[in-house]
Amino acid sequence: ERTVECMILRGSGAVDGVGDATCSGLSRPRTRQACQTQNCPERWNPEAWRQCSRSCGGGTQLRRLYCYQLTVGGDSQISRRFCQALPAVPSEQACNTQRCPPQWSAGAFGPCSQECGA
Repeated sequence: ERTVECMILRGSGAVDGVGDATCSGLSRPRTRQACQTQNCPERWNPEAWRQCSRSCGGGTQLRRLYCYQLTVGGDSQISRRFCQALPAVPSEQACNTQRCPPQWSAGAFGPCSQECGA
């Protein structure tokens, strides 16, 4: 980006700034020009981790990975094959690895020991 002002050059070499209206009949130079127009390198863009598969005792969390590239037109999802050479980004991780608290486990009742009465 650059500053563009309407100026008048005097015979002595001095320059006087004048209002933009003075140059209204002239084509105004651009204040911006494109730069860094090459695309940025590809990158993995993971989504948020999903809920853990277990509440305790060791579960697994999963997430999807997408390949993205920042281009002149904006951030774009591209084919995963463009990101295959990049360092690995985990799509799975262990979660809730703490031991589960103790709990009772009861089986089914067997046949009654008496035919009647109690």
